[in-house]
Amino acid sequence: MMSQNRQAARDRIQAQEDYTCNIEAKKEIEALQIQLNKIETEKLDKIMEMILELKKERG
Repeated sequence: MMSQNRQAARDRIQAQEDYTCNIEAKKEIEALQIQLNKIETEKLDKIMEMILELKKERG
């Protein structure tokens, strides 16, 4: 019985560590998504500027 209690305690600790790690990973992923969205928006803005410049040159 004592062995089962020790194993249960180890399992709880491992589960808490896994949860903490998952929360940290989620935060990092969300930060990366924000950065990627920013880059994508900047790229689209640049493409739009280039298209407008081409239209001015042709028009």
